[in-house]
Amino acid sequence: MVELTHSHQTLTIRLERHGQVGNLEIACLEPTFIHGPTNWDHAGVTVEHGTDGYIVIDINAGVRIETGKVELAENRKPFNKFTIPNEGWGHH
Repeated sequence: MVELTHSHQTLTIRLERHGQVGNLEIACLEPTFIHGPTNWDHAGVTVEHGTDGYIVIDINAGVRIETGKVELAENRKPFNKFTIPNEGWGHH
């Protein structure tokens, strides 16, 4: 979990894979319930329809977030040093 803002009530989760370029950010807008660690390995995040919005879950990590809306974005900056695009990565 990268950031929790109060003014717009948004929880941002960033998924990254060591040695692989890029990332995926999951923005949970208007979260009503947040449970889980702030950092975990081997993410298996799923997004499901809930009663009043969506549920973001990673069962193995014990993550459960109930939220009104979900937005996804790829390759958001800043990149961590192990996910920085580099000449030659992904070119075989």
